Amino acid sequence: RRFWPEDGAVRAARLRRALFFVSSANAVPCVLCNDHSASPWHMLPERDDKRTLIARQLFYFARLRPRILFTVGACLRALQLTTPLHHVFDPGVGTGAGLNLLALFVGSRWPAPLLLGWAGSRRPWVLLGAEKPPPARLPITVRLQD
Repeated sequence: RRFWPEDGAVRAARLRRALFFVSSANAVPCVLCNDHSASPWHMLPERDDKRTLIARQLFYFARLRPRILFTVGACLRALQLTTPLHHVFDPGVGTGAGLNLLALFVGSRWPAPLLLGWAGSRRPWVLLGAEKPPPARLPITVRLQD
């Protein structure tokens, strides 16, 4: 009874967090070993046809090592926390779970370490002094006329 409170919103939040942790389970060993093949849930084997080679050249960041992707995610979180971007872009844990599940479904390896860096670095950045800026005021006013 304690684990499942009566409030549906609290239950949904716990479910989203649990789903994110489960969907991120493959990223943790990859980041620790700095190798995508350390994933406990093996992805689809990579193809070497012409379309795949073009996609690899176009999306260079998809070839980055897991620790670099984790670091990029943590840096993006620091940028989000210390700029007015925080007031515009602050996705929830459910969004991260959905992105991880989609990446698992299509066999993409790079989103999980990046999202792990994003999600796992909020508290350390706040502990290190990353502060939210005041809301940005825009010098533009909009009036609708008939």
